[in-house]
Parts: sequence; C-alpha cells; structure tokens
Amino acid sequence: KIVAQTSGIVQQIRFKEGQSVGRGATLTNISSNYQGGNVSTVQRQIAEKQYFNAKDTLDTQKDVIGKQRAIADKTDENSDKLREISKQSIDETKSLLDLNNSIISTIDNNLNQYTATNSGSVNDSAIQALKLQKVQLQSSTNSLNSSLRNLDYTTKDDNAPAQLANITRELTQKQLDLQQKTVELNVEIAHLQYNSALISESLSYPAAPCAGVIEKVHVKFGQSVTPGTVLFTLSTNEKSAMAVALVSKDVALNVS
Repeated sequence: KIVAQTSGIVQQIRFKEGQSVGRGATLTNISSNYQGGNVSTVQRQIAEKQYFNAKDTLDTQKDVIGKQRAIADKTDENSDKLREISKQSIDETKSLLDLNNSIISTIDNNLNQYTATNSGSVNDSAIQALKLQKVQLQSSTNSLNSSLRNLDYTTKDDNAPAQLANITRELTQKQLDLQQKTVELNVEIAHLQYNSALISESLSYPAAPCAGVIEKVHVKFGQSVTPGTVLFTLSTNEKSAMAVALVSKDVALNVS
C-alpha cells in the first residue's frame, strides 16, 4: 500500500487500476492548494537558485579574496619600503642639523664680539640682524630635531609603527582565511539545503517503490489527503517468503 507522506490536494492520478508501473514511477501529484500550487516546489526552486548562485560565484569570490591577500602583502611591503626611505633621510637630517648648529655657534661668537665692542650702541643693528638670523636657524633646528626623533621612532622594527603594519597584515590574512572557509562552507550548506528541498518536494509526488501492477486506486482528483492516507495498492511479482520450521537433523540435512 502506497500512503501519502504529506498533506494536500490530489491534482493528478497518473495510472489506472490494472496498469503496470516501473520502480520510481510517479503515481500522483499532491498540491498545497486547489489551484495546483506547491509550496515545496517553490522552496526547492529557491534552494536550487541559491545553490547554483553560490556554486557559480565561488571562483569569483575566491579570486576577490586572493586579490585582497595581494593588497595586504603589497601594503605591508609598501610600509617596509617607506621605512627604508625614512632611514635614508635620517643621515641627511643629521647633516643639516650639524650645519645649522655650526652656523648658530658662529652667530653666537659674532654676537659676543659685537656685544663686547658695542660702545655707543654702534653695533645694535648688526646684533639685531644676527639675533633674527639665529631665531630662524633655531626654529629650523627644532623642526629638524622633531623630524629626526619621528624618523628614528618610525623606522625601527621593534617600535609600534612597524609592529602595527605586521599585525595588520597578519590579521588581514587570518580574516581572509576565515572568509574563504565561510564561502566554501556556504556552498556546501546551499547544496545540502537544495538536497533537503528536493526530498521535501518528493513527498508531494509519491512514487512506486518497486515495479508492479496497480491493483486499486484509493483516491480521486481534488481529494484532500493527510499523511497516512492510502493512495494506491500495488502488487508485484517479485515476492519472496521465508518459512521457519523445527525439524529433525536428518530432515534438515536433506533440505536444500
């Protein structure tokens, strides 16, 4: 006996009594409503599109992840190059600082001489000019000192800027690893959901479990059925039986 495995409305009876059917042949269609709509079919179509979309875009998503990895590597490489450039600037900055300090020392000597010989304020204008020049050079020296400290801090591999660049690259790579695994997992889950939807849909299309002959059709078009409602009685020639009997040893040895 073939029974309904889901609730619904009988929409089509594909075989009549006395007809032969093959194994797996669909016997009837059960819809979700009287108009013939089937929720499980729609759910299967949704799952199918989601699965094939995830499958078709998998290579593209992997390619995007690969490019993001390359960007992370290039960004870290760029940071290393910038630190190398900054290291080269340290020597140039030190040379300019030495030159400024030398000029300032000369200005200080001149100021001392002009101040010592400033009888009647004859050297006031020269002193004022030297002081102005010293202020400008000192301002430049202060700026160079600040720049030198910043360069020294940012170019050392054991300081925060270099460590942050390395940690950022490592973090990005790990996040991309997780992202790629998630993408691959999504495809597998979509495939499983699609298979689940196929199974759910098949409940609306009862099929013959074996080849045989339809002995009786128990339902008619438009009938409402529930799980367990008998739909068809199917007979098959592929029958076998087992008989168990207690017999004597002599009989048992002579039975094939």
